Amino acid sequence: MFSKYERKHINDLNDLKYMYDKFKEDMPKVMAFDTETTGLHIIYDKPFLIQVGWFNRIFTFYPSDDYLKVFFYMAQRVKYLVGHNIGFDLHMLINVGWKDYVFSLNNLYDLMHIARLSLEAIPAREGGDSLALKELAVTYLSPKASESEAKIKKELDRLNAERIKVLTASLKQFPLEGELTASGRQKYWGKGTIEKFLKDPTHDVDDLPADVRDVWLTWQEEYPEPTYEDVDREIMIRYGADDVILTLELFKKFYPIMKQREQEGILTLESQSIQPVIRMERVGLRVDMDYLEQSRLKVKNYIKKLRTEMIEICGQEVTVGQHILLRQIFDKKFDIVMENAQSRTLKSIEINDVFPDEARRLAQIIQKLRSLEKWYSTYIMRILENAKHDGKVYTRLNTAGAVSGRMSSDLQQFPKKALTTLEGDELFHPRKAFIVHGGKHTKMAYIDFDQIELVTQAHYTLLVSGGDLNLCRAYMPFKCHTKDGEKFDYKNIQPDWKEKDWYLDEAPDVKWTPTDVHAETTHNTLMLLGYECLDKYKHYRKEGGEFGEVIDEKEFKSLRGSKGKPANFAKNYGVGVGGLVNNLDVSYEVAQALFKGYDESFPHVITYQKMIEKAHSLRGYVQNHYGRRYYIRDSSRAYKLANYVIQGTCADALKKAIIELDKFLMDKESLMVLPVHDEVMFAIAEGEEWIIPHLMKIMEDAFDWCLIPVSVGVDITERAWSEKEEYDWSVMS
Repeated sequence: MFSKYERKHINDLNDLKYMYDKFKEDMPKVMAFDTETTGLHIIYDKPFLIQVGWFNRIFTFYPSDDYLKVFFYMAQRVKYLVGHNIGFDLHMLINVGWKDYVFSLNNLYDLMHIARLSLEAIPAREGGDSLALKELAVTYLSPKASESEAKIKKELDRLNAERIKVLTASLKQFPLEGELTASGRQKYWGKGTIEKFLKDPTHDVDDLPADVRDVWLTWQEEYPEPTYEDVDREIMIRYGADDVILTLELFKKFYPIMKQREQEGILTLESQSIQPVIRMERVGLRVDMDYLEQSRLKVKNYIKKLRTEMIEICGQEVTVGQHILLRQIFDKKFDIVMENAQSRTLKSIEINDVFPDEARRLAQIIQKLRSLEKWYSTYIMRILENAKHDGKVYTRLNTAGAVSGRMSSDLQQFPKKALTTLEGDELFHPRKAFIVHGGKHTKMAYIDFDQIELVTQAHYTLLVSGGDLNLCRAYMPFKCHTKDGEKFDYKNIQPDWKEKDWYLDEAPDVKWTPTDVHAETTHNTLMLLGYECLDKYKHYRKEGGEFGEVIDEKEFKSLRGSKGKPANFAKNYGVGVGGLVNNLDVSYEVAQALFKGYDESFPHVITYQKMIEKAHSLRGYVQNHYGRRYYIRDSSRAYKLANYVIQGTCADALKKAIIELDKFLMDKESLMVLPVHDEVMFAIAEGEEWIIPHLMKIMEDAFDWCLIPVSVGVDITERAWSEKEEYDWSVMS
């Protein structure tokens, strides 16, 4: 594979002319490229080596203006310009001054998209293929495909070992007070000791002993961790060329499969979204650094406080990660035998008043400390690190990672609620950390599709079995009529339909009101658990009931949000009863009732899911509205396909919307910032509030094929993400 490629490193203008001449001679249709960079930051890192090639020829060069001019000359003339995770490499080219050239290209293709459309619809975490270049190459090309990467790793390990020797020698003079080896010899500070110390969220660099701190900081400054830029250049040139060869060979392997599956239309959609996504990624989210630092200190001090209390209760030093020791302490001190020290077990102790107050308090503290430590590192410290350059967080959008086609980012699972003390006082709210863009951009708008996955689910029930009554009635007066005898026609919805009163066909005196899908599942679940309904959604009763003997309107709303809503989505996502038990911390009987409550609420959804499985059994694949196909050989996994079709349809529509939004904003000051789930963020420039209805319409029009009315809502803020409020339309009048 590698041997059939001619390799040449461009050292001078004669070499450059040779590359140019060979390109003119070969006139390739497919060209692949890659960059080797100083790091992974999409704004502040730069390429130090670029490699480009077509079948049987590979060229490497340093990013000088002369060389890049020829590169872009070639790039503009091939039919397919291919990269693996191409968005990152395009960021790197922008970072060295070639922005206009990057956005002039109309032939960009990401190998990851092509691979995704050619592989089975099985996530890597469940045994499917990873989309990492070397892993794909080892699986589908050659076991030797990763040899050059192993050489790079070996070289980086060697360089890192040399820098660690410098640190070790410098720290040898500083003994660890009271620390001895097993043989009784004095221990000294070292790299591992410092890293273990700093991993503790209650410790900062300033907490190190002064002499140790000075050595550590000086070492980090003078001996930074080696990157690819530090590796011997000949090794890097070989490695970079190999990556382009792998990209070309995998393209040759996967493209015919993708084409045979009739996925060219989806590939075009993915390719057209590359540049809009890059533009979004370069905007970034502005961070309130002062608030983050204040929150860091508050969380750090509260962790210290709870650790002190935990140690006092236990009577010895212990951490929340020492599960075996914690179980021993509960056994010896409180006579409580635990199978494990996981959250569900601790929660059962915390809420059960048969246990001693001190044991319940300890269980409560352990759970809270685990949350505090996770949030401290995952959100506070990570955001501070990411925003250190210019006060903004820049996140990559992964458009190929999910088998369904959904986009994801680091902010996809960002919490909506605050981190609090055990007493309920706020310590840190992640969404308070992100604030208005600033400058001319005085507002942030958040335009969100309303329950779009459920809307799309309802659309598919109409196609498959004539429509699920409860689900369709959540969004339109399905099988309803007016007093004048007008029948609601979902195939030809009139613009003024919301202005009319509609009545149920089966109960002509009952006025249609939208079904609350999550409340309906919750209600049916309570019925299945034996509760008596005294007033639907408002008053239920059962002696010794699983959720209390009496459920009033407030408690019902709480159950709707904490049990009914997540159960609905879990059912759609293909989660089993056991998964629901763990996710919602409920008994097996309650989990069964939740799923059965869903089935009784929306029986045609079950029909749709069975039809998907049947279609798969006949063809070996199913496809979404846009023609994206999902292939699975193992029929026992087919139950997940119904959800992939829903999610993939929503994802492809969102990508279509993003492409159109990008075009609309091209001559505006306002910016598209980031999609999070089914919401898109915009930085609105002063005086451009008028564009908000246009943005909304573009998003709604992406679902113009949907038989269910699609709507979007808009929230806006002039301060922080956490303070967004429903848009006041009076400002538009």
